[in-house]
Amino acid sequence: MSDKTLLKAKEKEHYALAEEKIKEFNGNGKLTVAIFIDAFFPTVDGVVMVVDNIAKRLNKKCNVVVVAPKCKGQTITRDYLVIGAKSVYFKQVNYNAALFKDGKVRKLLKNLRIDVLHAHSPFFLGKLAKSIHNKRRIPLVCSFHSQYKKDIYKATKSKLLTKIVLSNLMSVFSAADETWTMHYKSAETLKSYGYKGKIAYMTNATDYVYPENAESIIESVKEKYGLKNKTVFLFVGRLIVQKNILFTVEVLSELRKKGLDFYMFFIGEGPDREILCDKINELGLKNNVALLGNISDKEIIKSFYLTADLMLFPSKYDVSSIVQIEAAAMKTPCAFVEDSVTSYTVQNGVNGLILPENVKAFADGVYGFIKDEKLKNQLSENAYRDLYVTWDDIVDKTYNRYVELVEEYKNKNEK
Repeated sequence: MSDKTLLKAKEKEHYALAEEKIKEFNGNGKLTVAIFIDAFFPTVDGVVMVVDNIAKRLNKKCNVVVVAPKCKGQTITRDYLVIGAKSVYFKQVNYNAALFKDGKVRKLLKNLRIDVLHAHSPFFLGKLAKSIHNKRRIPLVCSFHSQYKKDIYKATKSKLLTKIVLSNLMSVFSAADETWTMHYKSAETLKSYGYKGKIAYMTNATDYVYPENAESIIESVKEKYGLKNKTVFLFVGRLIVQKNILFTVEVLSELRKKGLDFYMFFIGEGPDREILCDKINELGLKNNVALLGNISDKEIIKSFYLTADLMLFPSKYDVSSIVQIEAAAMKTPCAFVEDSVTSYTVQNGVNGLILPENVKAFADGVYGFIKDEKLKNQLSENAYRDLYVTWDDIVDKTYNRYVELVEEYKNKNEK
């Protein structure tokens, strides 16, 4: 049997299982939530991790269906029900983008009793959620995760096209009963795009727990990479220039000029990996930097968070990154740039660093932190105290709000 025939057989089997699961959901009396996301595994980014963490916990409380793009024709299965939509792979951004018109997806959803729709992105599947909301008149929640305007302009290099595309995307948010975002600063960004609807705050979180054997884990990582007496820096995320990764390397070059003995780990993949490598080579930092690629084992990622003295995250692209919460869970503070949305929950010099977007000034701030042992310890403990949030807390809040929305719609329809 060819690979193509085998894939078709597996997809047919998954479709049949989805039909059976939908029959179960329709009759078990539980709340049914349909979650829509325009990117999914094996691509790993902040939005994918938010959806995955929430869905697998919600699955213990209610019926959960995640509608997501397939990867190379295959539905990626999880602990919860995933309905895979036909997709097209875009190499430039390393994403599988779902197609709006997928008859099988629409048939499954048509047969599914849905109580709440939740769109985590405003593209094709977000528009599908909007379409179902308009037809069935059931609650629609949107989550605002990304600074879409920057992405669109980077792709089009046109202010006019950016305005047109952004307006189209905002139609999904505008259709929602409410849009969830992480904090006041990200809400300001959403409003600047033209959103005038209701906003609720729902922070990101982590399932990391600080280990009892932290010291032995740190010692093991340092021994493996020869890091004894070295300062350790870390970046976790997609390798895209919007996250200021080239700025990060320039800061490292400046720190080396100051005589700091350090090693920097980049964890993650992305379309700009080669550009990053070229910059590292150009500045002669090959012996100070390691690009580890994607790491799927959470325990390994935790070990790097634990080992790092500071996470360098000068991104002005992120709205509220999970990685800064993961770092805080491992008592590792982050260094951000001024005026970045993702640094809004952080207090400079209290539970993190917020430094000028200037290579020398940023490097000076990092250097001062590294050389001040008392400040290092304070920020480490305060990051854990102030910024560590668990997914269990967020999912409880999420589920309760879903129930409230269903009740509000019920009362509205009875009037």
